[in-house]
Amino acid sequence: MKLEVGMYVRFKDLTNYIENNDVMIDKITFISEAMNGLDETLQIELEKYQEPILKKDIIGEPSFNIIDLIEIGDIVVDNSGRKLEVNLIRVWDDVKEIICNDYNLDDSALTLHNGAIFKILTKESFENNCFRIGDQI
Repeated sequence: MKLEVGMYVRFKDLTNYIENNDVMIDKITFISEAMNGLDETLQIELEKYQEPILKKDIIGEPSFNIIDLIEIGDIVVDNSGRKLEVNLIRVWDDVKEIICNDYNLDDSALTLHNGAIFKILTKESFENNCFRIGDQI
């Protein structure tokens, strides 16, 4: 996997040291040179995330198209402000479609393309930031 500035990456959020299973998406702004020729020593700076990450923290394949990083179970906000859960991803003639449930209306399915997605919340971030009612501390 060749990393380039401007690509989007899905990566492990390392600021949560107790439960290290939060996943975020961000855009690469700078890539350092590898130390001793070891690719895993690349430090990657991101647009919104405050700390540099390492190549080994990246999950899946980076892409210049953010829609490629969306997974089933993620929550997206479309350009009209609706929050939708991704339940199917399909590709037709090299066009990726994100199929979501619209729980706001009648549980019907909506198809979104790249320009219609405004925000993404990974399923891991959602799970980690939920308040669990009835859980014991």
